[in-house]
Amino acid sequence: MGCCTSRALALGMALLVSGCFSGHLLDHARRREQVVTWQEAFVDGNDLVVRYAAVDVDDAGRPAGTTERWASIPLAEVRAGNRNVDTLSVRWLSDREAERRRGAGLPVQMVHGDTGLIVRETSESTPSPPLAAGAFTRLHIQPWVWPLLPFTLAVDAVGTPALLLFAPAVISVGD
Repeated sequence: MGCCTSRALALGMALLVSGCFSGHLLDHARRREQVVTWQEAFVDGNDLVVRYAAVDVDDAGRPAGTTERWASIPLAEVRAGNRNVDTLSVRWLSDREAERRRGAGLPVQMVHGDTGLIVRETSESTPSPPLAAGAFTRLHIQPWVWPLLPFTLAVDAVGTPALLLFAPAVISVGD
């Protein structure tokens, strides 16, 4: 009796959630971090280190929280300007590493231009070309989704087996 009940329950679930359950779950967990405001910048060696506030936006475009991040970018890339944001070498830093680098860094003047952050290393230097905020956009999937993925793949296998062929593409593109 218990075996038939569990099979009926599994079949009922598969019929109710037929479709790409795994894909919908991954969509719900996908986040995009975007710069809201620049807070601090300094030069450490050959890198510009910036602290900024970011908003975490879900896949539907709704804000899902805010955070503060540190990142570094090579000064040569900042000075060069006019580069596609996808080609910039942004490296995100932990709070500990940023604090360590801050001690040895030289503060810079920041100007919040309409097109991005403009940095002036010294009062006599010429300002850098605008550094687009889009270079600091991070895409990630919330970690809570990974333990649920085997279950959702099993539901998809029962409901629509053909979706199993497409699941690797959804997972790899989304992450």
